[in-house]
Amino acid sequence: MEIINNQIKTKTTKKIIFFAIGGLLVGLSGILNQAIAGDPPTTLYIGYPSAQSGKYEYYIINNNGDAGVYGTEWRSQSFTPAVSHQITSVKIKAYKTGSPGTLTVLLKNTDGNGKPTGSDLTTGTIDANSFTTASAGDWYEISLATYNLSANTKYAIVLKAVAGDGSNYVYWKLALTGAYTGGTYLNSSNSGTTWSDNTNMDAMFEEWGVPLGFINPTNFTYSAPFFSAINNNGEAVTMYRIQLTLSSDASFASPIWDSGSGGVSMTSTANATRCPDIFYSSSTLLQPGTNYIWRIQFYGSTWTWGPWSTESATIGMYTGALTARFYSGAGDGSVHYRTADTWDVAHDATTGNDGASYTGTTAQTQVGHAGNGDHTIGRAFVPINTAGLPDAASISAATLSVYFEFTHDHYSYDRLNDENCWVGLVQTNQPNATLLTLDDYNNCGATDNPSEGSDTRLDITPMLDTPGYMSYPLNATGLTWIKKTAGDPYTMFGLRGGHDILDISYPLADSYEIGGFRTSEYANTTSDPYLEVTYTIACTAPTLTTQAVSNIAIATATGNGTVTSDGNATITERGVCWNTLTTPTTANSKAISTGTTGTFTSSMTGLVMSTLYYVRAYAINFVGTSYGNEVTFTSTTPTPAIVDWNNSNVQEIILSADRSLTFVNGKSGGVYSLIIKQDDTGGWTIIWPSFMRWPVGATSTFITAASTIYLVKFVYDGTNYLAYAIEQY
Repeated sequence: MEIINNQIKTKTTKKIIFFAIGGLLVGLSGILNQAIAGDPPTTLYIGYPSAQSGKYEYYIINNNGDAGVYGTEWRSQSFTPAVSHQITSVKIKAYKTGSPGTLTVLLKNTDGNGKPTGSDLTTGTIDANSFTTASAGDWYEISLATYNLSANTKYAIVLKAVAGDGSNYVYWKLALTGAYTGGTYLNSSNSGTTWSDNTNMDAMFEEWGVPLGFINPTNFTYSAPFFSAINNNGEAVTMYRIQLTLSSDASFASPIWDSGSGGVSMTSTANATRCPDIFYSSSTLLQPGTNYIWRIQFYGSTWTWGPWSTESATIGMYTGALTARFYSGAGDGSVHYRTADTWDVAHDATTGNDGASYTGTTAQTQVGHAGNGDHTIGRAFVPINTAGLPDAASISAATLSVYFEFTHDHYSYDRLNDENCWVGLVQTNQPNATLLTLDDYNNCGATDNPSEGSDTRLDITPMLDTPGYMSYPLNATGLTWIKKTAGDPYTMFGLRGGHDILDISYPLADSYEIGGFRTSEYANTTSDPYLEVTYTIACTAPTLTTQAVSNIAIATATGNGTVTSDGNATITERGVCWNTLTTPTTANSKAISTGTTGTFTSSMTGLVMSTLYYVRAYAINFVGTSYGNEVTFTSTTPTPAIVDWNNSNVQEIILSADRSLTFVNGKSGGVYSLIIKQDDTGGWTIIWPSFMRWPVGATSTFITAASTIYLVKFVYDGTNYLAYAIEQY
């Protein structure tokens, strides 16, 4: 047993029990706490989901040759990115002969000789039948499923058109004397089994993508960002956990967002590989002018949870306009009506009769005639929860993006191709935003000439070669549809065909005009409908009040305040400040209290007895520091108490108030004991005589809990009382 700071403490030793299994020594504490795998995640990125696409690697000059792509004749161009980024598409310069069919673009790693190898990293397709036949060629863009490229690593773009033959093929334009230093043109005559390089040639290509993200960004403008990191668990991982909090909360004691202690599933990510983008899904958007920190950990198949990331991961938010993204939810889908009667019967029906789908992976806008001549109309619904937008947000722009998978004659019927073959944006009023019924057929905007929320009408007359996002920038009408309240959280969008919106009968028999898009039921969020909103918040310094000081004692007191408004910006610090002069500031004495808005208390310490103090509550956001009204109080004066050692060498004091002690009649060499008892209330302090001396490491400040007892023993040397034992009971 030892005495530290006047508190009796018992020394304990943490015990770890070991047992052997098959000759392996295992620590029980490790089993109980679950094993921790590998090293912490590294290279933590914050990303913009709508990062602007840009051209990275390319070679576009001296196109004085070409190479045929068909059947087993595959062609390739290797390239080496100078910077890490996410590839989104490839552009090639090409032309066709005959009808080569689908051209597939593959992205592959390269072997030690710079030749394509291994499985496909990502792919994309394009209908090469639509290519020009002019030998000068034209540029064509092929969208790819996104893939993260590493700087200074050689990759290969591979082209194949397996349906082509010697009369139907794609010509890829070449530079017969190419000068691209990051790779070269290669060809294969056996479907990519073996490759021959042509170091003096290069194919015409452009490689497009977006930045991977930012490390510790400042002036960040996206209030719902994406997160990613490199897995170092030593194995593949399948789940993640992210915590985000204010920069002042270094221990993550009160996270603003915790993705979930049980983990969130993600695409399996190999060791030493960056995980997929993880969308910030808290109901509270990141606020302007605020500094945040975040961390991530991964879950592996063998070891369970790996360690938290430890490297610096900060986000400094911009003070101006911010952008947030919101995805559609369970209620997106479509409702259909079909009849052998007239167009007007189908158009004006108050309820659907041919299905209400909100659990499928695609939804359709549709107008036309079925194969038997029936009129058919499909109306689509895209409800999006936007309650995360601050009530004070002033919206300047917004865009709805929908991932169209197919358009026009999906069923290979005849094409109408008139000026009304488009899909427009309307406002819906489905009663339940999380499901659809047949009755919602009449809830997709007004039946006739509904208001349109975008001046964009997406043309669906051409066939869609490659699935991808199409966007509706909202007009002034559409911006008024956006909701910002938890009580009415859904912004309700709908999509309808042009003939349906304008109530113009679809004249062509056995034909459909279709816009088919992916819903939230499709895997992940990589193709979900989403709304991106740009907004500003008028931020001011906080407002607050100061209440009367309470629990006043000799050296301590409790300050009280209430933050009534955060000024539409995160409170980064709050508390009370005090001074012996009027108008105290945080430059004087202060005590910090955790939290943001609402009532708070702060413990004031280090006071001098019998002193008048001026006190103000304060709160800080990025705009500035605000103070509440000023209050005053006087620290207490302790009640004098005289201890006369002529009465006894052992004496007792029961504290029912603060006491200032005076010792008299001590004898040099005398040994004395003083028993100090807190009453049933407790909280009382002692002011000791100035000639008391305490052991190194001890303190004269005792615990003041109710009914606490101390025994203090000391020796008088004729000048000072020397404490040598302090025991608490």
